[in-house]
Amino acid sequence: MEDRAFLERSRLGDDPYDGMQRGGAGRSPGGIPAPARQKPGSSGSSTPVLHYVLPWLMFVLIIMLFTYGYHHIPGLVWSTVCLLGCFALIFAFTPSGADAEGRSAVSLGVLCGFAIVLGVLGGLHNYGNHMEQYWLYEEAREYHNVLPSEPAAAHADAGKITFAEAARIDTTKAVGYKAASTYCVAPILDPSSSNRVEFWAVGLDCCAPRGEFNCDDAAKEGAEAAHGGIVVFETGWIAATHFEYFRKAVKESEAANDLVSATEPIFVRWVKDPAAVQASFFAAGTGALFGYCILHLVANGLLAWISTLLRFMGARDR
Repeated sequence: MEDRAFLERSRLGDDPYDGMQRGGAGRSPGGIPAPARQKPGSSGSSTPVLHYVLPWLMFVLIIMLFTYGYHHIPGLVWSTVCLLGCFALIFAFTPSGADAEGRSAVSLGVLCGFAIVLGVLGGLHNYGNHMEQYWLYEEAREYHNVLPSEPAAAHADAGKITFAEAARIDTTKAVGYKAASTYCVAPILDPSSSNRVEFWAVGLDCCAPRGEFNCDDAAKEGAEAAHGGIVVFETGWIAATHFEYFRKAVKESEAANDLVSATEPIFVRWVKDPAAVQASFFAAGTGALFGYCILHLVANGLLAWISTLLRFMGARDR
């Protein structure tokens, strides 16, 4: 009897499972609508890969161009920055509206703009502190067997100088000029030198106010003694400030020790291996480049996650 009743209900269209097989797709037994399927990739909690990758790649490209190319091809570097900036503006000014893709493009543009600004600032800082010095030494002339009594003007284009064996730093006439940091100077002389000084060894925070000079390799003796130096270039506003205080220290040493300095003396760092010091600037610049890239990768990942979280919360409130 129960089988006959079931067949009768099926014939009259009252089968409770019929809606799942035809016409009533998406309806559950009892006429309750089944939940709609979410389209793959439409979840607001997933961050597009571009938000993580594209800004970081822009940052890496810009800071690499400034680090390795700005000295020789500044025009190309700035052109690349402008081009990438245009792409960032296109993303940033995409109409957001209520569309999730529009809001995603705007946040991508903001992240790219942030990466471009940081890349320029980091690149200029790395170039000015490390790579500019390396390239200046690479392009300048190198002089050997120079007597300290020779005119400094005859070596105005020097980058690295190796002095004659008799050359020495007269630490008894060293002076430290205090201005936040201690700016140290000491005359480079030889036995035949008069009271005129053409070359000065210089350093920061490595001497006493009078009669002591321990900058770089000045204190080494014997086989480790230095007889050369790398020229301190006057580049950038920070270096210009250093030079102002070095000149004040020279004036003080002149007055205290009855010396006469050249009008345009050459300031050098007294080191045993000038080439190694030059190479250290390149290594420091490369190390700073990797450090900046890692820091930006972390910062950009955090910002991308925050932007996705905000977009998800905004979409949920609609």
